This record gives sequence, structure tokens and C-alpha cells, in this order.
Amino acid sequence: MSEPDYAELHCTSNFSFLQSGSHPEELVQAAQSLGYGAIAITDHATLAGIVRAHGAAKQAGIRLIVGCHLEPCDAAPLVVWVRDRTGYANLCRLLTHGYAQAGPQSQGCLLSSADIAAHAEGLLAGVPLAALLHGGGHPVGDAVDAVVQWREVFGDRLAGIAEIALEGDDEERLAWCAAVGRRARVPLVAAGDVRYHERARMPLFDTLAAVRHGATVEAVRGRLLSNGERHLHERWRIAERFAHLSGAVERSVEIAAQCSF
Repeated sequence: MSEPDYAELHCTSNFSFLQSGSHPEELVQAAQSLGYGAIAITDHATLAGIVRAHGAAKQAGIRLIVGCHLEPCDAAPLVVWVRDRTGYANLCRLLTHGYAQAGPQSQGCLLSSADIAAHAEGLLAGVPLAALLHGGGHPVGDAVDAVVQWREVFGDRLAGIAEIALEGDDEERLAWCAAVGRRARVPLVAAGDVRYHERARMPLFDTLAAVRHGATVEAVRGRLLSNGERHLHERWRIAERFAHLSGAVERSVEIAAQCSF
């Protein structure tokens, strides 16, 4: 299978505490070696890894997209990508606001959908559809409602993020994503929900996850990711995985091209 142009739009680095097994520099360098057109670092409610990612991207000659993974208290999770300088300023203000609302005794970022809507200018956004699949399934109608809530904020700057990881039901998941996208009237984009740059980091990632849960790896085995597929892949493998979701891989490059910051 040919290798398409591709940009990875959903990567978590180790600046998301205990959520990733790779440094942002490692993610950037691996993306460049795989021939990606761009890579987004989308840590959880922080831009702390962007400086290192930016330096690595300049050295490697790959475009970096500044982004963030947000989990508002009253809406579906959201990945945002900075389109321009206005978007970067708004994202910085949004995160500052969220940490201030959470208070000095909290290490979290407390945001509502209204907070995000008030800072949406200059940002593109994607809803990780896998987050709407609870217990292996979720009614399409409920997921559509969750996506439409964000479509009303971002309009044509919103996409549904389709992600699969060879868990045995990939075709069903992609069909479900396609149904949600059609009914919510949003385009779908392929992404990897990347947690480490190469498969060899899976044991480290599992150990960090166990620390996060306050138990041993064996004790939390059922709460860990099911396999080691959350790494950056060869582009031909990505094309193979998303072959039944027309345009999703190409759309990753289209979204990246809109981010000029």
C-alpha cells in the first residue's frame, strides 16, 4: 500500500504527568523519521512541552502544531489546535482561567464548555470519538448530541477524530464513527491517540499508569491499554487502518495546513 501524506494530530507527551512514555522531542523526531508532514503535541491542559517540541521540530525540519487536550466539566473531551497567533493567545488565557478556577489547592484545570466557547477564536477543534464509546458501545444518537454541542461553537472548524488500535473491533468502530460524523454533519480525521513514540515504551507507559492508579501493574492490568499500538506508525499502516474511512487520512494534512502559528 502506498504511503499517503499524513499529520499526527493527537499526541500526549510526558508533560502530561504519568500519561505518556515519551518526551516531546522523541515524538517529534520519530514523526520526522516516518515522513509525517506535521505533528501536534496535545498534552492534557498544558502547553509545557511545546518549547522542547518546537526546538526539536526546527532541528528536524518538521512542522509543529501547538495543541491541547481539554476535558470540560459539562461536555465531551476536546482536542484543540492553534491556527494563528490569536488562537495561541486565547488558548493560553483559557488554561490560565481554568487553573485559576480550580483553585490553589487543586492540580487540575476546571473548564466549562462556556469557557472554551469564549476563547474559541483562532482555534480548530476535534472531538475524540473514542471517548464517547463507554463499555464497548454507545448510542449513536447520544454521541451525535455531544458532537453537535461543539459544532455549535466551532462550526466548520470542528472535526470528529477517529482512532483505532487493533483491538478486534476496528471495522465496527470506524463504521460507528462514520455514522456519528454523518448525523452530526462533521468531517472525520484519522489520528492515533499516541502515548509514546515507539512500541518499546509500552512497559514504561504501563508502569506510569500503575503509579497514577496507586497500584502495581498487575493489579491494574484490566485498566491499562489493551495493547502496544498507541505509538507512531508507518504511513502505509495508517492508510491500511483507515482504508474504509475515505478522506480521513488526507484530512489530517488539510487541518495541519490551516495551522500557521
